[in-house]
Amino acid sequence: LWVLGLCAWSVGGYKLPTVILRILYKLFDYRFIYVIGTTAGKQVKVGIAYDAIDRTMDINKSIKGSKESLIFAQRVFGAYKHEQRLRKRFASSNKVWRGSGKTEWHWMARDKAIGAIKRIQFVQSITRYLLSIALFYAILSTLKY
Repeated sequence: LWVLGLCAWSVGGYKLPTVILRILYKLFDYRFIYVIGTTAGKQVKVGIAYDAIDRTMDINKSIKGSKESLIFAQRVFGAYKHEQRLRKRFASSNKVWRGSGKTEWHWMARDKAIGAIKRIQFVQSITRYLLSIALFYAILSTLKY
């Protein structure tokens, strides 16, 4: 229940303290799935990171002659598992490029990658909501009037 409450707090637009984020990361692989774009073409990079802004800067430094920028980032539970699913889903558009994370670039519309990540977040939000209702009723049923 505590974890569900924290997640609802973070969804409400408030920023979770770093200590709590590190605990969620260690226990539930709670990281960003991000989409990075480049000025060198229409390809996008889909990946995971604890800090999406730092990761974007690292990638930008590793690729000369273009500017890479963070387009979209969303924290999700089980980030590695979801990234692997997205890589399989987007395998036909894969493009090996240069720089850091060179195998995770895809020749595709940015909206397609963003939409896939938003769907993951939506499913996780609905799951947390339903679990919290179930827990509430389970606790309520144990109370004696």
